Amino acid sequence: MKILIVDDDEQVRRFVSRALVAEGFDCETAANGRHAIEHIRKDDYDVVLLDVLMPEADGVQVLNEMRNLSLSDSLRVIAMSGGGETLPGWYAGNLMEMLGVQAVLYKPFSVDELLKQIRAAPIQ
Repeated sequence: MKILIVDDDEQVRRFVSRALVAEGFDCETAANGRHAIEHIRKDDYDVVLLDVLMPEADGVQVLNEMRNLSLSDSLRVIAMSGGGETLPGWYAGNLMEMLGVQAVLYKPFSVDELLKQIRAAPIQ
């Protein structure tokens, strides 16, 4: 399974990537929404782990681009949210659920929670 990890926090990307690679997943990372869109345009992924609040294109913009590329039906998207200064994590998570993500992980989350959501996330 090929997974794209999208988060502007390098520690989160490193934590998630190491955990998933240790479980045998093929992972790539993107540091912001713009880079995520570039990855999604040129490569195929089974799952996108998508931070909600990021610079240079947030999670909502990435989801919209996936829809424009007709990828929203073939990719499993799991949102990750810790919230921010102006948007609490639960609100960001609710927004992403309304936009059609399969699951939301609230930071900080455990490796077990991460693996459970990846394995349980249904393909739309």
